[in-house]
Amino acid sequence: MENNEFLENVNVAESTEAVVEEPPKKKKPRGKYGNPLGVKIFIICLLFLPLVTFAIFVVYGNFGGIVYAFMDMKLDPVTQIPSLKFVKFDNFKTFFRDFNNVSRGITMKGVLLNSISYLFLVMFISVPISIFVSFFIYKKVPGSKLAVVLLYMPNILPASILAVYWESIMDIQQSGVLAKALNWLLGFEETYGWMINEGSNLRLFIYTVYFGFGYNAILIWGAMSRIPEELVEAASLDGANLRQEFFNITVPVTWSTLSMVIVLTWMVPFSVVNQPLMLDFTGLHGTTTWGLNMMNVITSGGVYYGAALSIMSACISLPTTLLIRKALEKVYPVVEV
Repeated sequence: MENNEFLENVNVAESTEAVVEEPPKKKKPRGKYGNPLGVKIFIICLLFLPLVTFAIFVVYGNFGGIVYAFMDMKLDPVTQIPSLKFVKFDNFKTFFRDFNNVSRGITMKGVLLNSISYLFLVMFISVPISIFVSFFIYKKVPGSKLAVVLLYMPNILPASILAVYWESIMDIQQSGVLAKALNWLLGFEETYGWMINEGSNLRLFIYTVYFGFGYNAILIWGAMSRIPEELVEAASLDGANLRQEFFNITVPVTWSTLSMVIVLTWMVPFSVVNQPLMLDFTGLHGTTTWGLNMMNVITSGGVYYGAALSIMSACISLPTTLLIRKALEKVYPVVEV
């Protein structure tokens, strides 16, 4: 009897304790993504500077360029004081009116031909060299380590040092080692000058290929290094040679990187500035390109005409780049490795 009474007392005590227990506190909601206020403030502060930079240098800069393309400084007929006026399409008409006029030793037609020449040079010579050099480095053929050093060196050294070095080996009046070798190989006179006249553009083209393919080769080599070894071993067991491996495995798997390189190459005619700027004294001797011409126009005070040239560049480059990108996406499907 005593035991039964004791058990009843224990049960009553437990039931009363259960009754007096406080309900669990509800957690305060932390927002849509469960982030506390401090994290949101941190994210806002982190994005503030990039957004402000984008608004000033991209949105405002491009909008101002579009407005400037239709304006110019004109003399007021009454006060004879120059003021900013809306001139409609006069800046664009200037381009076609001066198409055959000579400026800095070259016409606008020559500027366009120089720029297009760089496109074909990089697209059909420099990029293929980058692809094949990357493939042989990836396959670790003899001498590939030396090729890695040669690829990285031009990308490590400042462009000014490369320019001085290139001038010294191409100037026949200095050491001119490469100039003398080219004159001998091509059957030119020993005193043929690669720094002036018709030799200037060819000198810049050789420089572009020699020092330009390394950057693309590094990108493509990195993409090839991510190809699964099991895939290559399976192809090797099936009897695939290097040519079959390259065209049936390497190119399709790395096509996303290769297509990006091709799209960037398409922008070369509008972006080549450094070669004629540093190696030929701001584009003398008929070496001016489209990008350097725009820079020369703007620095000489033709801001509004330069804005019109920029609009023309965008109208050509933007739609053609999108079309090329769409076409390249249909060549091979995207492969995740």
